[in-house]
Amino acid sequence: FIEGVQDTPFSVKTWRWSSCSPIVTRIKDMEENTTGVDEEGNILEGIPGSSHFVFGHNESGFLPLKEYNIEINAIDTGYFSLLFDKIDEDNTITETIDFNKIPISNKGKGELFLSPDNLAPILHLDVDGNGSNDYNISSRGSPPADLIKRFSQRGDANQDEKLDISDPIEILAYLFLGAELKCPE
Repeated sequence: FIEGVQDTPFSVKTWRWSSCSPIVTRIKDMEENTTGVDEEGNILEGIPGSSHFVFGHNESGFLPLKEYNIEINAIDTGYFSLLFDKIDEDNTITETIDFNKIPISNKGKGELFLSPDNLAPILHLDVDGNGSNDYNISSRGSPPADLIKRFSQRGDANQDEKLDISDPIEILAYLFLGAELKCPE
């Protein structure tokens, strides 16, 4: 090994996180340092020891294992997922916090307080961006049924947010091949 080069990415406790989008994130520590994407789309890495990566509509990064306020801003209507892995100094995932397939409008916003001591945080979601909290969503839980219904379109059997030939094909596969149907309505 070359001196100063580690054989593991980190030798400290850290958060590894990622989003599958249509969201951008802004993360603030308790000193108001910011990592994420600003209003102009520039990447900020103001939290000491943090990194932030953007891959098309998806984001990911690393943060020292501390407390953070996470701001979410939607850039399109659709479903997003947000995942935080708590990693120890041996580079082992010890806990995972995840929010999967959460519907949001293109004006939606969300807030989350992330803490190493609370592995079941609540995502406060303002779906339509009007400034009031519409839903409180627990990690590892399903989004509320009425939130999903707000974004369901009758006939969109594969939930790709389009009504096209793929929807009846999905229904036929369900009826005759035993395939799973994503949207029974």
